[in-house]
Amino acid sequence: MTHAAFSRSDIPPAHRTRWIVNPVAGAGRGRRLDLSGALSRLGGDARLDETLRPGHARHLARRAALEGADLVVAAGGDGTIHEVVNGLFDAAIGGRAGSRLGVVDCGTGSGFAESLGLPPTHEAQLALLERVRARAVDLGRLACASADDRPVCRVFVNECQVGVGAAVCANLGRQGKRLGGRLGFALAALVTGLGHRGTRMEVTLDDGPPVTRRLLGLVVANGSRCGGGMRLAPTARLDDGLLDVVLIHDVPIGRRVEFLRRVYRGTHVDGVRCSAWTARRLRVRTSGRVPVAADGEVLGVTPLEIEILPDAIGVLRPCGGGGE
Repeated sequence: MTHAAFSRSDIPPAHRTRWIVNPVAGAGRGRRLDLSGALSRLGGDARLDETLRPGHARHLARRAALEGADLVVAAGGDGTIHEVVNGLFDAAIGGRAGSRLGVVDCGTGSGFAESLGLPPTHEAQLALLERVRARAVDLGRLACASADDRPVCRVFVNECQVGVGAAVCANLGRQGKRLGGRLGFALAALVTGLGHRGTRMEVTLDDGPPVTRRLLGLVVANGSRCGGGMRLAPTARLDDGLLDVVLIHDVPIGRRVEFLRRVYRGTHVDGVRCSAWTARRLRVRTSGRVPVAADGEVLGVTPLEIEILPDAIGVLRPCGGGGE
């Protein structure tokens, strides 16, 4: 299956805008977002829809793109952004690839917003939508299995995690989200990481030989940040046509707390706690079914295959944003 690539040059401003708002994102922060000023200042043909259930944002984004929206703004967390991106990709497969993505981050982890280099406040993010143009970024495309063995095919914009990272996403819960991104994810990562058991994984990068190791997990990153400021793939860039693959070794419990502390500084990839490569595609096989998550959402279990889709979507972001 092919995809429609976006030009790396600046893309003209939008004239028809669709806003997709998740009111329950970030433990209700999406509900408190005031968009009235931005809606009027952007002008043109604008419409706002609120999501009603999981998966609704994907449907709304696909419909908006097929109806000819120039810009689709996702106002929510990483999960909402994930759904919107998949809806836009669905529309591109159907022959409509012209919609660009805008982001107003209301979530807990703020991973994609930080990878993009967006400012931290809603007011600054809304103002940014009025003055920046879209630039092309890559997507990852994954195939895994659901818990009941049905095929799962998705694209992701920021990161995919296997093993311990997916377990953290599953264990975060509503109370963790109420604590805020950094504290909530740190506590979930600490509790999950200390009790997580390693798994024997076979990882094949591009056309290279399989690498078999006992791992706590692995990260396949398009963006450099996730989970409340963690820098799991500190050198990843959203627009370099490559995936950063980080293997998290099954280190003793005593080293796991130090690993978590280093993750926030991006100094954990030292060959002992982690090792890292880049690739355009990879395959993961495991002894047993291991959870898979993407953009903070648990999607299924291994086996897993991923490939990079260069320049797959246009995103409104600051010039120079999206890399370290």
